[in-house]
Amino acid sequence: MKKLFAMLITVVMIFSLAMTALADDSATITFDSLKWVAGDVDCNEKIDAADLPALRQILLEVSSAEREDTADTNKDDAIDVRDLVHLKKVLA
Repeated sequence: MKKLFAMLITVVMIFSLAMTALADDSATITFDSLKWVAGDVDCNEKIDAADLPALRQILLEVSSAEREDTADTNKDDAIDVRDLVHLKKVLA
């Protein structure tokens, strides 16, 4: 019974991780249909490593966001450290 329960938990965890990976992939939308995408903090029409320092500067209030909707990477209507963590996951 313990083995069955452990296998069930493992399957649920794997399924959950797969769904999270799919959800993260959906954040990297191509720019064919959209000009501005959450995560393209520097607004160069691509999500890349240059967006991380741009978001850090926004969080440290060294600079302001060119478009706030691109800096809100996790779309929770707030620009905070969670957006930086989400952007790192998207780029990983």
